[in-house]
Amino acid sequence: MTPTVLTERPTALLTAPPEDATRREFISGVGAAALAAAFLAACGGDDADADAGSGTWTYESEFGPVELPRTIERIVSIDYYSPTALVDIGMLPVTVVSAYLSDPDGGAFPAGYQQAIIDSGAISIGEYWGEFDVEAILAAEPDLIIATSDFLPFDSPLREQMEQIAPIVTFTARRAGSWLTRSDGIAEILGREDELDGLRSEYEQYRDDLRERYADVLDRFTFAVFSPQDDNWGVYARDHFSVGVLQDLGAHFIDEDTPELGLDEDGYPTWLPYEQIRLLNDADIILRHPNTDEVFAALQDNPLWETLPAVQQGRVFTYIKFDATSSYGWAIQNLRDLDQLFAEIQTQVDS
Repeated sequence: MTPTVLTERPTALLTAPPEDATRREFISGVGAAALAAAFLAACGGDDADADAGSGTWTYESEFGPVELPRTIERIVSIDYYSPTALVDIGMLPVTVVSAYLSDPDGGAFPAGYQQAIIDSGAISIGEYWGEFDVEAILAAEPDLIIATSDFLPFDSPLREQMEQIAPIVTFTARRAGSWLTRSDGIAEILGREDELDGLRSEYEQYRDDLRERYADVLDRFTFAVFSPQDDNWGVYARDHFSVGVLQDLGAHFIDEDTPELGLDEDGYPTWLPYEQIRLLNDADIILRHPNTDEVFAALQDNPLWETLPAVQQGRVFTYIKFDATSSYGWAIQNLRDLDQLFAEIQTQVDS
């Protein structure tokens, strides 16, 4: 059996400027590659493949060593994040969490990635912690299960069942640099570091370019990535997974000087009542999380909100979409969106 691979990685499509590539072109290109990959996977393998698959090796994960087969062809993904890292290196998982298949409008994932997964024929294993379809995972006959510690905690009773099916490599999910560790680790496990080199280089060059072009904004101002809810609010502080690329650019976060706004021990925001909104006083720039339009509109009637310096100076902006960065290609999309956002901020600052 040959691995489920993409005949062409959607790199060029991922890196095309949004004004130059329509969503339809993006989806069509990735979908064609994924369909070709599915056809190749269905063709089966030969005796040479079987010989190459003998034996095991030990991967040193961040949670300890894991013994893996030398040939890994069928991969079960138990998280939101690893499928995109697999697509980056030209591979496809045989199972995914249901969000990849139940959100065809692309509200949660960049469209090219999601369409590649849909077209590959990957099956759903469910969505929520502790509710995964173990029978579907068993039927997928995986060589490897990739999970994150939030989706499959080490104390989960499901973990022992799944360890009987295939070895599990677990990654951290909820930290700013988790996507880097996960992407590099998956490429190492599958022996596809070379396939990742181009995307890594492109990401690093673009990142360094933005650092230089927007050094004034990044050096001078303190940022608060603000998430308003119906009854409380919080910020995605430094080291939160939603600010990984922004942190990699060298941004300064409000919790550096206001520790009350730091993350809790599990990496989640500290949620506070609106009576404490003045804790945002030291934010020079507030980046309001997208998809909070109704709550944000109601906030305009809050007199405490109107006292914040960033609000008074007109320095409240909408943060980027798809901020749960999961791979290098995804991070490049984040950089592109941040490029547009920082241009808007620079214009306001210079006015």
